[in-house]
Amino acid sequence: MDSDKDSPKLSFGSLDLTQFAYSPTASPLRRSPRKSSIRPKELSASSPTPSIAEDEKPIKRALDVRNDTGSPQRSPKKAKRSYATPETYAHLSGLNDSLKDELDVMFCGINPGCMSSATGHHYANPTNHFYRCLHQSGRCFTPSLLSPTEDYTLPDLCSVGLTNLVERPSAEQAELSPSEMMDSVPSLLAKVARYRPRVVCFVGMGIWRVVEKVLAKSAPSKGKSKKSTLNDVGLQPYRFKFSVHETFIFVVPSTSGRVVSHQLPDKVKLFSGLKAAVEDYKQSRINSSQMSTITLPMAIASDH
Repeated sequence: MDSDKDSPKLSFGSLDLTQFAYSPTASPLRRSPRKSSIRPKELSASSPTPSIAEDEKPIKRALDVRNDTGSPQRSPKKAKRSYATPETYAHLSGLNDSLKDELDVMFCGINPGCMSSATGHHYANPTNHFYRCLHQSGRCFTPSLLSPTEDYTLPDLCSVGLTNLVERPSAEQAELSPSEMMDSVPSLLAKVARYRPRVVCFVGMGIWRVVEKVLAKSAPSKGKSKKSTLNDVGLQPYRFKFSVHETFIFVVPSTSGRVVSHQLPDKVKLFSGLKAAVEDYKQSRINSSQMSTITLPMAIASDH
């Protein structure tokens, strides 16, 4: 039976839909003439494999340097400094103190560094945090950030003075002998007795340990106080007593950039505490009744 006769003619308006009807006869696929002309290139077995030029090969870089045993070789550690005779730095001169009578704070460093000695200014190494601590402390010792060349202005600008325990310069504290540090304490105490600051601030916990050891052996004291520990910073349980004046002792860590145990924010916080202690002193808010009182020898105190 002819299917065309039996099947109704489908239309939609004037559009004949029979041309869209399914036909079981598959029509050949049409290919793009451009694509059909492309054939994959056949490589014969005898064709040489393209090689990478020697200078184009990726370079394999060594991840680490290894020694003869095959284990990673570490870079040699920097040798620690030890005692250096005064002749080692004889080409460098010392530093002049920057002091005047009855300052709020007398800062005491260990000794002049090489750069400070070469330039003639305290805390001159650009990595040192001293001047940043003065300016960034909560109540600001200095109204602006000073440079080391302005160290001489500190006594008149903000009632701050600068001195050192040992006069001779060196690259590090380790190059000073324990005996010369202890032998320098009487000269420092003479400065305290002469200028009578409200607070002596030791810039370095090691400096205070040296001074405290000498005081415990020779300086007469009254009263009992807790013994300082190696990590003590801040206001110490000692005071220097004069006839109508007393000087308190404060300790901050070294402001050297090489000191990593205390970062700059830690040092700034302690300088803020120092400034607060000065204000408490002026308002008579420091209770010194439980502090050990250190009476300096009359021969020293009468030098003023």
